[in-house]
Amino acid sequence: AAIVLFSSEAEFPTCFGKELVRATPANVRRLLEFIRAESPSGGTSFLSGLEVAYDILLANEDVGCHPLILFMTDGKDTTDGSGVSQVEYMEERDPHKTVRLLSYGLSASADPTAPRKMAEHTQGFYTQVTTTTNLKTVMSQYYQYLAQTVKVDYSFSSPYMDASGGGLMISLVYPIFDTSCSPPVFSGVLATDIMLKDVLQLAYYSGTSDRYMSLISNSGQVFTHPDLISPNDPR
Repeated sequence: AAIVLFSSEAEFPTCFGKELVRATPANVRRLLEFIRAESPSGGTSFLSGLEVAYDILLANEDVGCHPLILFMTDGKDTTDGSGVSQVEYMEERDPHKTVRLLSYGLSASADPTAPRKMAEHTQGFYTQVTTTTNLKTVMSQYYQYLAQTVKVDYSFSSPYMDASGGGLMISLVYPIFDTSCSPPVFSGVLATDIMLKDVLQLAYYSGTSDRYMSLISNSGQVFTHPDLISPNDPR
């Protein structure tokens, strides 16, 4: 995740630089602190925000995420309200359209012209938000969008501490879709918890073979490797 604020110029949290960071509670708290410390000022240049957003996403292509921009504005671009220059820039930076953009007008007076063109250029969508009553529901539409456009499969969570004191666990999760609809609608997640010690017991190298299993999380944590000591080793 990353946050970019824009007016006449764009700003981003200096603590993270132009890097994507995991949405851990600590990182979310720092991003919120950055937002709350800012105040509206200057004009409105959509292009300034796009430039920094694309810098961040295209510089972090190797993180294995699906690049997505949630573009939010409550007004009109004071430099080019037509959307032409913004789309031309997006085409130049990302000709294969690997980055998707979903745009939101956060007031009844927000001009939809440029945000809609920007979203449609990447096969995204534009939403006019006229009330805060259902803001959470409206802003979560991108879950449905991703469910329809991104190939999904089962995945494992990062290890976490069991709330009932059972120790470290991981979860195996799989998305569920209502296939009676067209396109299928994301309905929820099927999940089961697994004790990490049971996985490690199966995966640890026994020393009796020239082959071994290595268990590594997508964040680089190594859980099993021949050089690691078995949990049953008395040492």
